[in-house]
Amino acid sequence: MAIDSKPNAAEAPLGFFDGKVDDKGRGKLPGEVRRYAVGPQIPGEPDPALFVTSLDGRTIKLYPITVWREIEKLLEDEREKAKAAKQTLLLAKTYGGATTVDSSNRFLIPTVLRKKMDLTGDGASVFYDCSKGYVTIYSQKLLDQDIHAAEANAEANMESLASLGIR
Repeated sequence: MAIDSKPNAAEAPLGFFDGKVDDKGRGKLPGEVRRYAVGPQIPGEPDPALFVTSLDGRTIKLYPITVWREIEKLLEDEREKAKAAKQTLLLAKTYGGATTVDSSNRFLIPTVLRKKMDLTGDGASVFYDCSKGYVTIYSQKLLDQDIHAAEANAEANMESLASLGIR
C-alpha cells in the first residue's frame, strides 16, 4: 500500500521556518508551512485536522490526518518488520494526538510531547521543515546539534556527493 504523502498540491517551501511555542503549548505555523501542511485557509470551512507526534523521540512530525491514518494502518498491518512497526506505533501513540489548525495558524502540541522535546514555557523556539508531504519540527537545541554535526562532516560529505554533481 503506497501512502499518498501529498494530500494537497502545494510544493514544499524551501529552507527552515522559525517559530515559537506559546505558554499554552501551541505552535504557530508560518503561512507557507500551513499551505503545505493543510492547504489554504478557507473561510467558513472547519479547521483542518492534523496528527502531531514523534516517531523517534527527537523531532515532532505534523501529518494531515488522512496521511497519518494510512501510516497507522501500514504500521498495524506490518508483519515482516513487526517489531520496528510496533515500537514506532508505540512512540507515535505515546507522544501523539489529533489537533486542528485554527484561523491564526495555531495548533496544540500534546503536553507529553512538549515535555519530551523540552518546549515548555512561553517562547520556546522551533524550526519547521517541509518535505515528503509532512512537516518536521526541530527544537533549537536539536537543530543546533544537527548543524554542528553536519558542519563537522561537511568536507567529507561534499567529497562523497561530488559524483552526483553537487559542488
